[in-house]
Amino acid sequence: MTDIESTVRAYLAAQAGIVALTATRIYASSYLPPGYQPSAGPALLFTIRGGSQDYSSHLLEASLYVRCYAATAAEARQLDRAVYDAFNDVQSGSIKWARLDVPGQSLQEPETDWIFVISTYGVLIAN
Repeated sequence: MTDIESTVRAYLAAQAGIVALTATRIYASSYLPPGYQPSAGPALLFTIRGGSQDYSSHLLEASLYVRCYAATAAEARQLDRAVYDAFNDVQSGSIKWARLDVPGQSLQEPETDWIFVISTYGVLIAN
């Protein structure tokens, strides 16, 4: 089975608009790495929240949570827009399509007060 997280991460890590904001802080994870601080710069997290496969098993359809962390709400929204610009309606390599499901929602982590924007995408990947 195709590694969805690796495929999506490789694609996102090759997008100049995202890398300009995050450097290498792009994580296929539900949690930020230990020691991360928003003052170090924006970070992008994504994780699979569900999905299925087509009848032939040749395509995997996943729904992704995408969270954009930053020191300010404006920076988090800027990263969320960069993800949209790079990922919405994309067709690249084994990614057959990616599409925004739910636009970004600004939130704050209750334990740390860190600001983030969460959005969801559907992605179809060759298996």
